Amino acid sequence: VHGVRFPYVSGAMANGIATTDIVIAMSRAGFLGFFGAAGLSLGRVEKAVALPKAELGEGSSWGCNLIHSPAEPALEEAVADLYIREGVKRVSAAAYMALTPAIVRFALSGIHQDEHGRIQRSRFVFAKISRPEVARKFLEPAPQSILDGLVERGLLSADEARLGAQVPVAEDLIVESDSGGHTDNRTLSTLFPTILALRDEVATAQGYSRPIRCGAAGGIG
Repeated sequence: VHGVRFPYVSGAMANGIATTDIVIAMSRAGFLGFFGAAGLSLGRVEKAVALPKAELGEGSSWGCNLIHSPAEPALEEAVADLYIREGVKRVSAAAYMALTPAIVRFALSGIHQDEHGRIQRSRFVFAKISRPEVARKFLEPAPQSILDGLVERGLLSADEARLGAQVPVAEDLIVESDSGGHTDNRTLSTLFPTILALRDEVATAQGYSRPIRCGAAGGIG
């Protein structure tokens, strides 16, 4: 799905600690790296996005962080808009307690059906979670109220919203246990199977046909 040799991700450590150099090196080695955009100005993020685009070219595997910013929703939306405009295909969604229009818009922008009627995504959300109730929000389709609001604002088409109601917001989960960043101090050996069971429950209830991938993170995850 992501065009990598190994199912291994380097995380989006904030304030540019996860540098564009790491992102580029990871991609060239067949891994997936996320740039640590959280805490940086919009202009700084825009300059960072240009580097892997230039170095790696189209079709390469890399991404950037999109962090929930309840105190600065306009910044969160501006960063999401930047990513869509500049062709960033993957985001690591961090610190979300609830879904926002920005993350839903990114997840569903460009979603379409191919000639066989199969839903194809243009962009992918890697939801970094540590609590089942937050994981569920990403595992289920986006709320209709958010979809309707994005259509009204002209940020999603009616067709994108229709297809978005049939798929999870995220098809990749980063299950974060005890870590050096913001953490719930969860134990991986109990958290990870809990999230796997929740994933299977939601997938069955929603009738999903596509797999949802889960990765272990935090500590020595």
